[in-house]
Amino acid sequence: MSIFLLSAVPLGFFLYISIEYSGIMATKLFWKSFILGGISFIVSLILLTVLGYSIHPAYEPVPLFVYHWFMDLFFFALSGTLGFLFFYYRGILVFERRKDFPFVYSFFSGFLSPAGVYILIKKFYFLDTYILFLYPLLLVVLGFITTFLVLEVQRSNGYRQILLFIIMIPATAVLAGVPALYYLNYHTYAVLLSCFLPLLSSSIYSILRNDYHTVFNS
Repeated sequence: MSIFLLSAVPLGFFLYISIEYSGIMATKLFWKSFILGGISFIVSLILLTVLGYSIHPAYEPVPLFVYHWFMDLFFFALSGTLGFLFFYYRGILVFERRKDFPFVYSFFSGFLSPAGVYILIKKFYFLDTYILFLYPLLLVVLGFITTFLVLEVQRSNGYRQILLFIIMIPATAVLAGVPALYYLNYHTYAVLLSCFLPLLSSSIYSILRNDYHTVFNS
């Protein structure tokens, strides 16, 4: 039952990369970016564990929504972005071009891939449809969202960078509608929204494709 939770992010990522980009998996920067993403998750996991034990949501619409928005989505988006920017501005991650979507996406996939393991351990006795099937879909979408935002931050200066961080709040809030609907017993709407969001993110990527897409040949 937990296979989808554990494999959705890494399997979806590697399948997408193998189809969309030729030869990129043979580059050291690809794997370096992926591994640094995993390291960033481990660092943020310490703080997340502390927060997770101290916050308990009330089963009312607003507290439930805020809890899942922050704990399930916004915290990962923010900490992953800060981790990426730390390595990038320290010169540990160096890109030849600003259109290196696959390398940035590799970092966030590496960051979010262990999330399934963490959630499985944390919620082992409370597994439900949201955790096992809907949440992994949200993590996949979150990987795309954070990648888009980071690419824009790299290309922006001053107040525009701050604005892009602010945009992260409503972007993750939309995703948080899924757990809020699910735990308020609107299961059908939660499922429909969780299926719609991957389609929306892929559509946005298609629009930005000419700006972000770089083909690598082996």
